[in-house]
Amino acid sequence: MLVEEVSSSTPKEEEEGEETNGDETEELLTNVGLGRWQIPLLLSACFIQMGAALHKVGTPLYDAPLPFVCSSALDQDHYLRSNISHESECLSEVEVPELYSGKGMGPPSCPVVHYETSVFDSTFTSQWNLVCEWEPYRPWFLASLSIGNLVGSIIGGHLSDSSGRRFSIRVGAALGLPACLVMAAAPSFAIVIIARFTMGIVELLTLLPVYALVMESCPNKSRAVISNTTAVFFSLSIIALGIVAHWVRDFRYLLYLISVPSAALMVFVILMDESPRWLVQRGRGHQAAQLLTKAATLNKTTIPPHLLNHLYKCNTKLGSAAGLKSESESESGWWWRESWCSFKKEARECAASTVLCRILVAASALSFCNRLLFLGIPLNTNNVASTDPQTYVLYVGISDFFSTLLAIFLSHSAPRRLCIGSFHMLASFFLMLDLLLPPEWRWLHWMLTLTSYCLMGCVFEITMVYYIELMPTVVRSRGVTIIDFLGSLGELCVPFITHLLAPRVSWSVDVIFMVMGVIGGLMILLLPETSSLPLTDTIADVEERERRANSDRGGGGGGAGGGGYWTRYGNYSYHSIQEERANKIERTTIILPTAE
Repeated sequence: MLVEEVSSSTPKEEEEGEETNGDETEELLTNVGLGRWQIPLLLSACFIQMGAALHKVGTPLYDAPLPFVCSSALDQDHYLRSNISHESECLSEVEVPELYSGKGMGPPSCPVVHYETSVFDSTFTSQWNLVCEWEPYRPWFLASLSIGNLVGSIIGGHLSDSSGRRFSIRVGAALGLPACLVMAAAPSFAIVIIARFTMGIVELLTLLPVYALVMESCPNKSRAVISNTTAVFFSLSIIALGIVAHWVRDFRYLLYLISVPSAALMVFVILMDESPRWLVQRGRGHQAAQLLTKAATLNKTTIPPHLLNHLYKCNTKLGSAAGLKSESESESGWWWRESWCSFKKEARECAASTVLCRILVAASALSFCNRLLFLGIPLNTNNVASTDPQTYVLYVGISDFFSTLLAIFLSHSAPRRLCIGSFHMLASFFLMLDLLLPPEWRWLHWMLTLTSYCLMGCVFEITMVYYIELMPTVVRSRGVTIIDFLGSLGELCVPFITHLLAPRVSWSVDVIFMVMGVIGGLMILLLPETSSLPLTDTIADVEERERRANSDRGGGGGGAGGGGYWTRYGNYSYHSIQEERANKIERTTIILPTAE
């Protein structure tokens, strides 16, 4: 007896089946598995994580304010003969002699600055005398990095979606090492700020695309765990920096040391491959099939031929449906014009989808709150632990390490929304306790602050995966970029809060952080659950998932803010998606007689 399956679907249904190929892509990645093919990608992700941590969280060690005493140029001999304590107070009125008012002098109320160097020999602040009237310039060391993040969000998201995840990462890697070296050797304040601004762009050209590339190159069951595992290097680099800073006390030498991950990244980005999902969505199924065949060979696995045949069939269909041209046509035509037309088309589709708009707004607000807390707590180091910032940064790294381990465990089993919402509320509670405790209970203050940071670190790692899961493949990088843009705005606020506001109103930092935690906890109520679900490929998939979730809930308590929304998509599992797509094509089994 011979058994043959005949599809009873119409040509239109078959065409739709080919366009919605998320099922086949998931099955292909499952067959490829994990192995040697992903090693260059995962190592690149680790070095990118290290660079982001060292440049951002390590900032308190590079621009720490040193205790100082001011004197006029005329009484330097008196200062040298005296044992004056470093009160960090500016002079009321000083007339600076013309002879001493040249380059290298301090601000008008502190023309000659004498620093106490028991903690650091030199920092960004002491190098350019950012005290007294010039103190408002100090936050720009970090703010320039955050502004670079804003620009990098715009460039990186578009570049990653239009030219590929790998291309964006390679551009960032090529810019990163020169920017690091220029920042360390810069002879002027302006050059340091420009180099930091460039590093901010580099961070967004590499960090978000590498997260997307890891997620799109790993099987469904392991992608969240693998993504969060690379974040362990974020924590380890902070721990290493806190230890090294006890001996390397000049900020220029520290900046030279933190350029090592950028140098290593340039090696491994050459070896990594493009995202197979991105290739399929750009109508380049032939390349995706070749890539996955190579991946299966390296991982010593096999791929069923019918899955590869599906990729060959959709070689140009998806690209044509998206208004794109084939690779050869794009190279010979006006590439930027085609890319801009594609961007406008996708923007109109996003704006027309109320579901996607709601997700973007709520996720952006959540990102603003979380990033302000995640960066603000460690950057408040010089207000919490001004006499021992190296040890505090070391403890921050240890807290982040445990938060990453917790994120790895939770991302595999726990609902995303429950973790994010509850951790935001808990962090706000601990910050409120920190505000109420007497200032002499130093170690308890440290414990509450570091616990809050641990919770926010865990949320940060979960949301980096969560935002990617929320967005469909066709606009994933651009959507995550919009979310990250608001997060970068939150980071931009941090130095002005911790450097300028905190010394004047000490309790203001805890109050601001506490409010941000509550707002972040409430924003999660507007977002769907994505744990254990496959990635969506199109905007229609996102809307279908929303429709299916409302249907599973029986229409009760409708609306994003309705009761029971904490468990939205709880019954909408991977298997229900598989069943729904399988039911699109009714199959009839025909039994044919065989010759005896």
